[in-house]
Amino acid sequence: MRLATWNVNSALSRLPRLLPWLDQRAPDIVCLQETKLSDDAFAESLDGPLTERGYVYAHVGEGRWNGVALLSGSTTCSAPCRAPPRSRGRSRPVR
Repeated sequence: MRLATWNVNSALSRLPRLLPWLDQRAPDIVCLQETKLSDDAFAESLDGPLTERGYVYAHVGEGRWNGVALLSGSTTCSAPCRAPPRSRGRSRPVR
């Protein structure tokens, strides 16, 4: 199993590098931090490209300032990941 983590410091600005990297390395699990996107913006921008590559994901972010995402190759996760309710203050847990 290949696990990767990346502080992308804006998922949109790294998209031209992120997608080819996923194609080349094909990690099973990817942890992205500092996506700087809201949940809706992450889904709008990345749902199609990630689904095409066989990834399911969970994202928790408020836009501009933070955001974390877990990507899982469909062979390693039988059910879609989900983010818990935002009731924990400043933490951004993803289950």
